[in-house]
Amino acid sequence: MILNRIFRTYTFRFTVLYVLTISVLATAISALVYLFMARDYLYEVDRHILLELDSAVASYQQAGTEGFDDFVLQRTIQNAEARYHFLLVDAEQNIIEGNLAAVPEITRYFEKRLSFVQPLLNWHKDHTNTFMGRDENVGDGRRIIVARDYSSVNERIALVARTLIQSTL
Repeated sequence: MILNRIFRTYTFRFTVLYVLTISVLATAISALVYLFMARDYLYEVDRHILLELDSAVASYQQAGTEGFDDFVLQRTIQNAEARYHFLLVDAEQNIIEGNLAAVPEITRYFEKRLSFVQPLLNWHKDHTNTFMGRDENVGDGRRIIVARDYSSVNERIALVARTLIQSTL
């Protein structure tokens, strides 16, 4: 009976309404922060892919196939976690050089961004990875593809989401 009186008071109702309003606002602000941070991070990843693509194209134009192969080897040694993958293909989609196992079937998004799923050969098992990247024609029907494994991008975005959800709670 005393609980019924408490629940009927305006003070209790206003307190509950206040707490719900603050919770909804905090959730909305966290969602906006997440969207902006995820968008900025994806643009940053795209910018890094473009820088790698420009470097790969420059190495190919300076020293041809051997220069591109040296560039791929150098980048693979620098990034032990193999964040970036490179591929040089001819007009018939045959692999000339690179560290991807096969020529991917590409889905294009937005302007020049591309996405594809590619099986990678691991030491222990075969598995597929999703990549985001860019490509550029370098003449004679050849093109260079630079891609980054999307799982590392997803991990960072998920980390931001978990942090914001925890802070909201």
